[in-house]
Amino acid sequence: MGKLNQKASIGKNILSRPDVTLNEEGGIAFRPDAKMELALRTVSSLVSENGFYKPGNDLDADLRNAIHSIAQTDPAFILKLALYARSQMYLRTVPVVLMGEYAMSAGKGKVPNARKYITATIQRADEITELIAYVMAQNKTRNVFKGKIPQIVKHAIADAFGKFDAYQLAKYNRPGGVTLRDALSLSHAKATPDNSGALDALVKGTLAPAETWEVLISTQGSTKENWEKILPRMGYMALLRNLRNLLDKGVDMTPVLKRIADPKKVAKSKQFPYRFVSAYKELEGRPDSGNVLAALSDAVELSVQNVPDFSGRTFVTCDISGSMDHSVSEKSKIKLNEIGCLFGAIMHKKSPDAVVSVFATDHVPVSLNPRDSLFTNMNKMLRQDTHGCGTDAYKVMNWLIGNKVFVDRIVLFSDMQCYCAADKNQYRFNSDTNIYAGLIKYRQTVNPNVFVYSFDLANYSTIQIPQDDARVCLAGGFSDKILNFIPMFERSRADMLAEIESISI
Repeated sequence: MGKLNQKASIGKNILSRPDVTLNEEGGIAFRPDAKMELALRTVSSLVSENGFYKPGNDLDADLRNAIHSIAQTDPAFILKLALYARSQMYLRTVPVVLMGEYAMSAGKGKVPNARKYITATIQRADEITELIAYVMAQNKTRNVFKGKIPQIVKHAIADAFGKFDAYQLAKYNRPGGVTLRDALSLSHAKATPDNSGALDALVKGTLAPAETWEVLISTQGSTKENWEKILPRMGYMALLRNLRNLLDKGVDMTPVLKRIADPKKVAKSKQFPYRFVSAYKELEGRPDSGNVLAALSDAVELSVQNVPDFSGRTFVTCDISGSMDHSVSEKSKIKLNEIGCLFGAIMHKKSPDAVVSVFATDHVPVSLNPRDSLFTNMNKMLRQDTHGCGTDAYKVMNWLIGNKVFVDRIVLFSDMQCYCAADKNQYRFNSDTNIYAGLIKYRQTVNPNVFVYSFDLANYSTIQIPQDDARVCLAGGFSDKILNFIPMFERSRADMLAEIESISI
């Protein structure tokens, strides 16, 4: 056969793509477009937290650079993304960064209703002071605006003050670099019937602290009596975070457990499913925690009741490699592999004929009982022996192809830093050993119409399946809401970017 009349291999075709790149491990990966990069960084970002591959400062700089790139072409997207991250993904810090960077960017003032977007994104009174503190701190080193705060921030927080009554303002009237009194002075917010007395008191410095659980416990002591006194005023998340304290002080847990497992309370709480895992891990092994653990198990099942059922046959695979054995934050005991496997267990429960697996150096199918709890199935996945800490995701596709497993969709939970451990230094040449090459082969030999859902649980900006694949949906983050994209995408190709772009004020 002549040298010039040969069909290019799958691997060579992949290497010829303009979006091909190498990830943090040196494996074959792809670059998303600027909007998708920013969206993925946003929904899976916990600001100033170290990643497995990069320190927090570098990740924060990458996020800001991604924002600046969009500010030059579509500044409205930044504001839509901030509102989406706050109202749909329940994130608090990264929306502040998005709003602050928008206000300091070249795109400021060019977006209709920009002020309304920022006001809508501010949903707690302390986010007013967080936003001011962020732009002031950034301006000290970058000198990007004149005056104390950008005008768009000034006007938006003036409007935002009107969203909060006296109790909410008192609750978040805390000492710090920027106080609510400072914010009021900077913005000249006008009083409303609900907060006029509070604003006057803020100006005079006489606003009495709200009787929150933090105030009561810090001023009057962590006693059984004080915890029981403040229980009715504690929010759902505060209960989850203080279960150990309540048990230590001998508090009557009957009303606590009733609230934790109340379907309406769970739905209203908007907690990430992994928050229940975190609470569970804090108490696991205590001899007095049996009823509490049972209530938490009930609560996590309730927390995902709005996740849709998935028709057809689903294949779910979860990355439990070394880089996934990394905590989501410095103060958290929850690791990325636990979040991924919890999502995997949720998908299994919502898919009547699901095939589930995990992978690291090796790929391992996992048999799960749909009647077992989400915690039980999550832990079963985590305990599988994958013979090392590599991220050989291509073996997932090899297994599907080798066993001719027909599925309607493939769902991947990972930090997307996949590579081939056997060819550590040869990625540029041996480009058949990656998950995308395997997907192409799977479509050629098993199911040409398979959908793929790639859920990024970290924020390193590379993806494993090219964005331009018409049957691939890219998303990320820690909210169970990401699973709603599966039926949406199969019905109308609505994905995360489309959802963000559709936001309008």
